[in-house]
Amino acid sequence: PRGDAISIHDLDGLHRAIGLLLVSSKKDLSGDDIRFLRQEMLMSQNTLAKLLGVSEQAVRRWETGKICMPKPSESLLRLLYRE
Repeated sequence: PRGDAISIHDLDGLHRAIGLLLVSSKKDLSGDDIRFLRQEMLMSQNTLAKLLGVSEQAVRRWETGKICMPKPSESLLRLLYRE
């Protein structure tokens, strides 16, 4: 009676597809993209920072869009997600 509805039966699969699209894309990752990938890998900002050899504050700034993620860190994040 209230119109059509959409139901997602495999939310994990949808998130995995979104993540793979992000890491396969040639465009730079946005702050929201970085946060999405980190959270999908179940990592804290501190854990990701340690893996990338940067400060937790750097990860926070990337995610808020205050600074751009350096290309080497972005490449490593893409590789980490694929694994």
